Amino acid sequence: HSPSGPMNLGLELATAPFVTRLDSDDTLERGAIDRWVEIAEDAKNPADFVIANRSDTTGANAAVPPVRLRRRVWLDGAKDRLCYRAAPLGLLRRSTFGTLRFPEGVYSGEDIEFSNYMWFSGANIAFAYGKPGYLVHEDQDSRVTTTHRSINDEFVWAAIVLDERQPWMRRKGDRQAFIVKVLRKNVIDAVSNRLPNRWDDEDASQMQALLIQIFDREPDAFGYLS
Repeated sequence: HSPSGPMNLGLELATAPFVTRLDSDDTLERGAIDRWVEIAEDAKNPADFVIANRSDTTGANAAVPPVRLRRRVWLDGAKDRLCYRAAPLGLLRRSTFGTLRFPEGVYSGEDIEFSNYMWFSGANIAFAYGKPGYLVHEDQDSRVTTTHRSINDEFVWAAIVLDERQPWMRRKGDRQAFIVKVLRKNVIDAVSNRLPNRWDDEDASQMQALLIQIFDREPDAFGYLS
């Protein structure tokens, strides 16, 4: 019921300098890994993680994360809004991030903690713009991440990532960037996915409790919403 187990097993078994993740529905475009390795082994700016360009079978690119103009290397977790990319799709240098693991038993959102440790680590995060890259296929009727659950179950990851001891929660700029992303993406998506027929009093009550927790961590986040 959780993607964490298979992904952690893969990380445990990996022995190469780099490792990449490929979800079961998706494919890599020809030459993608060669391109990522070339970026990772750049003599001037060797990358610790190379973010894959993500597109779907219609040819549309997902402009995520929305990094600063003309930035390619040494991306900043807050300034380049890296946390908008939750899934760590790309090339991971094991000597830097090889000990990271996904939280066990989490139905969805298991990527968030894992990715945030990279995005806010100060390591060299690079972005492999353009093709070849990672190709998302939408040929499955149901994915684990789109299965309907209660708000509490859908946000089971929130207590972990909103913990004040997490690295991205310590500095105001990082904390603000992450929490605004949670509001804009995770919270708004959770509500809109339930409208108009699946939103009820229980959902509203659970979401209210979550929002109280979120704004308790960063009261100024509300001012960044349109």
